[in-house]
Amino acid sequence: MSRAAAVATVGGLSFDVVRVITSRDKGPVARWRGARALTGRQAPAGVVVLPIETCSAGGTMAATLDDRDGSLTLTTGDVLNVSFTACRETANAQADGSLSLAFGQLSAAPTLSLQAQVTMVQFTLSSLSSSRSVRYDGALRLTYAEPAVDTTVSELLVGGADTLTMAVTHPLYTDTVTLRPGFAAAQYGFPPGPAGPNSLRTRYEINGQVASKAAGGWVSVFSTVHLWQYVDVETHPSSGMIQVNGELGRVMLTVESAHDVRVDLDTDAGTIASKLVPWDELV
Repeated sequence: MSRAAAVATVGGLSFDVVRVITSRDKGPVARWRGARALTGRQAPAGVVVLPIETCSAGGTMAATLDDRDGSLTLTTGDVLNVSFTACRETANAQADGSLSLAFGQLSAAPTLSLQAQVTMVQFTLSSLSSSRSVRYDGALRLTYAEPAVDTTVSELLVGGADTLTMAVTHPLYTDTVTLRPGFAAAQYGFPPGPAGPNSLRTRYEINGQVASKAAGGWVSVFSTVHLWQYVDVETHPSSGMIQVNGELGRVMLTVESAHDVRVDLDTDAGTIASKLVPWDELV
């Protein structure tokens, strides 16, 4: 369950879906907020078929906008359906599959903020430099805000009637991790980081129930001490703690550095063990 907890916190979810959705000038929200200026084909029931977009480093994004207020632009109450085909916004990451965004709130001024129900169908994020990939199926609520130009707040919540599964492929293992109803995670990014005034320091919080197919069960996971990461220079968080509570005992993950995590096991049967594990073996 250590892997499932790490995947749920930063390894699988990792807020990569949030970055895909909200990325300035690249994400679907930024690209299609100006749909009025596009010459889409008007279909019945207010559905606008938007032109296929080429992703920055290859591949495509295709979208339809359920324009419920007839404004021919992306506004609160609309539903944006996006499909990705080998879409690469960087040289190392690729998106495939589809997601749907039903907007309960959306504003671009003075900075971007939104709340949306996000539904994913075989939405897959893959690394092109390794065999790592995560396929998402299910739904969650995303709340995103930029309180300042250089500050971001992302909050994810799996609703009471929802679940989200992440099929994880890793060089050392495969697993299906399920975030159960009520699972919540948050990420706060703000300056200054170590790489200058435009770099960020990020704080992660997590609380909820996580199931792992490989482990054959579910556990409660929460961050007893927030995880911290300098996103410009660190691949993984370099400090923080995650507690995993199950029927048979407790596991504590203590982040020793951006390279290693200490895993402490304390079972109801009295078994106590401690092991230092590289982040790359977990996520």
